[in-house]
Amino acid sequence: MYEVYRKNYVLILKKLSDYILSRILIIVNSIIIIPFFAHIMSANEISVYQIAVETLNLSCTCSFDWISKAALRFYTKYKLERRLDDFFSVLLTVGIIVYLLLFILSLIFNTKFCKMFSMPPDLFFITIFLLIPCGIRQFLYQILRVVNKNNLYNFSIFFYQLSLILLFLTLINFTDKLTAVLIAMTVSMMLIDVFIINQIRLNCKISLSLDKSIIREILQYSLPLVVTNTAIWTILNINKFVFQNHGMFLQTAVAGMSWMLGNSIIKPFLTLFLFSVFPLIISRYELKKDIKPFFTNTIQLYCVLFIPVLSALCFYAKIWVDTFFPESFSSAAVVLPFFVITVFLHEFMKLINIKYHLKNKTYIEMFITLIVCLFSFAADILLIPAFGLAAAGAVMLVSVLILIITSTFINFKSLNYIDLKKVVKTICALIGLGLLSLAIVNSLTYKLCEHLSFIKILLFICVNYSFIWSGRKFILC
Repeated sequence: MYEVYRKNYVLILKKLSDYILSRILIIVNSIIIIPFFAHIMSANEISVYQIAVETLNLSCTCSFDWISKAALRFYTKYKLERRLDDFFSVLLTVGIIVYLLLFILSLIFNTKFCKMFSMPPDLFFITIFLLIPCGIRQFLYQILRVVNKNNLYNFSIFFYQLSLILLFLTLINFTDKLTAVLIAMTVSMMLIDVFIINQIRLNCKISLSLDKSIIREILQYSLPLVVTNTAIWTILNINKFVFQNHGMFLQTAVAGMSWMLGNSIIKPFLTLFLFSVFPLIISRYELKKDIKPFFTNTIQLYCVLFIPVLSALCFYAKIWVDTFFPESFSSAAVVLPFFVITVFLHEFMKLINIKYHLKNKTYIEMFITLIVCLFSFAADILLIPAFGLAAAGAVMLVSVLILIITSTFINFKSLNYIDLKKVVKTICALIGLGLLSLAIVNSLTYKLCEHLSFIKILLFICVNYSFIWSGRKFILC
């Protein structure tokens, strides 16, 4: 039986290997740039930067993100129907309309927004303009996924990261740090967008079009995603805006940089995993293949690959924080475990919730997420002023756990896509091996001096993965 499953694991790992270089580049860049920002920028500057970044993320969520997901979801279908020209034309037209609506809203509400969150108006409008190249890049990256242009994707990541750093270091000689980083992001994204468009060669005749049948299918699938993803964004990020609105700039900076650190170390590989397997799952479903064995193995492999790294981030949070942040950020050790577990579970939830996308019933996911979002929003408003960072981390984690537990119990009779018993067995085995590894490493390194404490993390990861490899036939079957 293990040999049968091994074929699925090999296929997934092969797909991962196509894009692994890009994720390594992201992580290397992040572990350089995050401490750099934390040490050269004040808490107030970092807090405004975090608000700008999350405003950009929210704007993308409400606009180009759902359009990009529609491109991924329906590309195979319209390719088989030989209607890609019509499909891309509709996506382009809808994208332009959505951006114009967002721009009008930004003109109406920019003064109130900037006052509430202590954000300079010029930085707000740079952020809104940044949405254009960012949205185009999101769409292009989805196309690179479906046409398997992994080398072009890897190069684009390297080029973007390199140009961002070089432009930022150049611009800080002429303007303030916040303006410099946002302009550097904008120019770098525009350069890479132009490069990908010139290289991808889709050979499609694209024009402005509003084909009713295509729009109806896209909106039926995507509009619930807008509400769902906005609610998810609220659960994960509203705490920074609450801190900022109360003038708690250091807490905004700590929460934001902790979130960035956790995301930078583990999320690139998590998103790569989803990035790689989603087209495989969708393709199997569209071709009427049985996806249950493959999808169950996908979930198991996700846990095996990433729970050890997640455990290292949680067990040794203080070491990570002391290594990357200045002393004023020491409170980040409190929230880092909450944040990294949330990141892991959020991506895990995306895998579990693929059933809504396969059955085009994303409105169910929308209602569940919206209810949990309201709970999270109210809890953050009430608890953060009194309990600070601990409340922010706890509310976020509890909210995502509620989402996963609720969605797990919702099933479709016509879609038998996962063996939950095997997934639970894998998770329990991994938790047990993680605790055993922690006990062994702590007993071996209890006399280790503080300057060499990072060795504990490396040793823990090696020991944990060694145990997993030894018991792989039990864990993965």
